[in-house]
Amino acid sequence: MATNPYQALVIARDSLRHREETIKMQAEIQKLDDEVGELKHKTEYEKADVQDLKIILMKKRRRAEKCQRQAEAQSSYRGMLENMIRDVMHQSVVSKQQVRLNQAAANALMTRSKEGQI
Repeated sequence: MATNPYQALVIARDSLRHREETIKMQAEIQKLDDEVGELKHKTEYEKADVQDLKIILMKKRRRAEKCQRQAEAQSSYRGMLENMIRDVMHQSVVSKQQVRLNQAAANALMTRSKEGQI
């Protein structure tokens, strides 16, 4: 090695600096590795959350589609009932008119038959 004591001190100082830098570098690498591990764990957790949200969304979408189909069916049924009610009311009016005409005709026949008897 070095025979000069000053040179030996310089070499020892450089070696110590190198060791300290190596230790700092290893600590920083370990810190970064820990951060990477945390980020991976967080990413996996968030992936699971996203998957859960996708399942919830699919269920809600199916439920919304089912409600929409029911609303369309109810609307169709309501329209059909409205038409049936309208037809029945029209038929009722026509029947009442027919009853009045029949009553008038019956009254007229009764009047003629009474006139014919007198």
